[in-house]
Amino acid sequence: MAEQFHCDRCQRAIPAIACCPDCQKPLQVLKTCGVVDYFCRHGHSLISKKRLLLLPAENP
Repeated sequence: MAEQFHCDRCQRAIPAIACCPDCQKPLQVLKTCGVVDYFCRHGHSLISKKRLLLLPAENP
């Protein structure tokens, strides 16, 4: 996923990870034939791109 956050304080880009909006755990990214789907392995099944929760991959 090419999404990222930008920290104004330290002037660096922080990668974003796609997380489940229900449990806030990282989603499994499924890529097939140009389509990207997101799957929660913690019981919330497929998550639409509209419902994704993007969180920083690390704390600045």
